[in-house]
Amino acid sequence: NNQPLLRSLAAEDEQRGLGIGERLVRHLMEKVSTSGFDSLVLLTTTAQDWFPRFGFRTTTRESVAPALKRSVEFTSACPATAVVMSLETLR
Repeated sequence: NNQPLLRSLAAEDEQRGLGIGERLVRHLMEKVSTSGFDSLVLLTTTAQDWFPRFGFRTTTRESVAPALKRSVEFTSACPATAVVMSLETLR
C-alpha cells in the first residue's frame, strides 16, 4: 500500500497571501487523486494549523504505510517532532 508524501511547500515572503500555496496543494490533491491514490500524507513542523483547510487531520507515524515509514523523510530528514497529517478519501 503506497502513500504519496507531501514533503515541503513554501512561498517567498513577497508571494504570501496570493493563494499560491493553496493552488499548489489543490493541484497536488487532484494529481494524487487522478493517479489512483486515496490518501496523501505530510510532515510539518510549522504548518499544522494551515493544512486542515484542505481536510488534512493530524495522525500518528504508526498509521502511515510501512514503505513511507522507511522513507528518508520519516527516518532522518524530518525531526521526530514533525507533525504527521493525512488526507483521506481523495477519490
